[in-house]
Amino acid sequence: MVETSVDVRDGVAIVTPPGDVDLETTAALRVVLICLLYKRSASHVIVDLRRADFLDLTGIGVLVAARRAGLRRGVTVRVANTGPLVRAVLRMVGLYDTLTGPPTPAVSRNAGEHFHSDDRRMATNDPARRAGARSPG
Repeated sequence: MVETSVDVRDGVAIVTPPGDVDLETTAALRVVLICLLYKRSASHVIVDLRRADFLDLTGIGVLVAARRAGLRRGVTVRVANTGPLVRAVLRMVGLYDTLTGPPTPAVSRNAGEHFHSDDRRMATNDPARRAGARSPG
């Protein structure tokens, strides 16, 4: 069994589950996120879902709980590198913007290469670009 990887640098933790985030795999992800949040190992946590083709409600629950726990502890928790199905599921339940929302400047500077192109649009400070609007041209 491949484990969830964690890479912590300059206050940013990149957490990468080994594959789909579902009933079978959420327990391990939950443990990793709890450890990071309670030990305050990082001020920003990015859950990199590049290897996940599927995300079920248990996975969504873990991500939402981690985000809430992070907010209480002053830790930013964001999701990045969502594939098409994961992105569609998060949008369908109304959590895509909440979980991938605009990262803080420190996250953008230290881990910008970890964001999917869709997430880069969210990382801008320009509200029109965040909303997906095209600039006049």
